[in-house]
Amino acid sequence: MASLIGFRPGGALVETYLSTFTSPASARSMRASLDAVAREVAYAEDLEIGADPLFPPRERLDWVNLDYPAAVYLRSLLVGRWSPATVNRHLAAVRGVVRTARLSGLMEPSRADAVGTALTSLPRSSSGPVAGPSVTHGGLKAMFADIAGRDGDVHRRDAAMLALLTMCAVRRSELAAVDVDDLAGSELVIRHGKGGRQRLVFLHGGALHAVEHWRLVRFDGPGPLLVTFGRGCTSERMTGHGIWKRVGFLADRAGVPRFAPHDCRRWAITELLSAGQDVIAVRDLAGHASVDTTSRYDRRGVEAARQASTHLHIPYVAPHTSWA
Repeated sequence: MASLIGFRPGGALVETYLSTFTSPASARSMRASLDAVAREVAYAEDLEIGADPLFPPRERLDWVNLDYPAAVYLRSLLVGRWSPATVNRHLAAVRGVVRTARLSGLMEPSRADAVGTALTSLPRSSSGPVAGPSVTHGGLKAMFADIAGRDGDVHRRDAAMLALLTMCAVRRSELAAVDVDDLAGSELVIRHGKGGRQRLVFLHGGALHAVEHWRLVRFDGPGPLLVTFGRGCTSERMTGHGIWKRVGFLADRAGVPRFAPHDCRRWAITELLSAGQDVIAVRDLAGHASVDTTSRYDRRGVEAARQASTHLHIPYVAPHTSWA
């Protein structure tokens, strides 16, 4: 079997595949997966593919000449190296490149089909709990109480960030992309959802109060809703990674088990479904499904999502200091 490492640039093929994503976050995820796969192959074959940013690892794999035996070998390298979810993401990225090669006429259909068969995803376990730490109402209340006992604008931002993650079931990349102008009263437009889709989510109760308190101290003017603090600058947009780090920090500080922003999303969806809310309304609220043209005019879907959101009770604690 020929070596998987090929020193002919594969950048054009990879970039063509990555350009099919309308979501920058999805493109970044697949780009990182392809680099991880290339590094694993290089490590297995005892080859150094370098760290030159102008010639990244993903451009050093001979994607076009990938065949069934090589694909089986590649999959075997990934299994056991990462969690099943991560392996499946990496395999999906490679299948995407293979599909692009086929559509571009660079790989024969029969070989592309065989490679796709070899790169099948790992089966999902049908038993056991959902992966990821458990977010609890008590844990959230402890975090909000800890935040409320601290003076400073950064803590008002933290409360708003945590409230938005739990009330709106947003992904961290979606929240990082939210601008002030996307918020109108209790309605928030998520303009940069997965797959480039937009949706409308709703705030009420503690979550709405948390965001309103943050808006009182946030600097005036348009721009990102959530901003960074430090080095004398409070106008830079928080990143998805920054949100992830901050949520972990807030959990540690409040003395509750650490969790990630996506666990807030799981918590919100589980709470809604457990309360007997319509699964279609919950799907729309979470942005899990495509929205066709008709649904843009169907107010029933929007109103159902609005009603569903009222069943989320965010244990926000108002700041202990008085407001001017």
